[in-house]
Amino acid sequence: MKTINSISSSKKFDKGHVFYRFEDKQFYINNLMSFIKNGLESKQRILIIENMRALPLIKATIDKKFIHKQKESIRLV
Repeated sequence: MKTINSISSSKKFDKGHVFYRFEDKQFYINNLMSFIKNGLESKQRILIIENMRALPLIKATIDKKFIHKQKESIRLV
């Protein structure tokens, strides 16, 4: 298993999974949006598996930051 210390290191991934532990929700959301943006720029599909409490905030942020065509490559579970 590969471990990364920052979201900028995620550019090195071309496949696999990321487990991201956090304490600050807004910091997590900001990093998640950067991760999604990097994935979309690399023409990747993105699957986000998150707990039910966080999904509404994540969905609202994705809706604000990405256009419809980009959102087609993002799945929330």
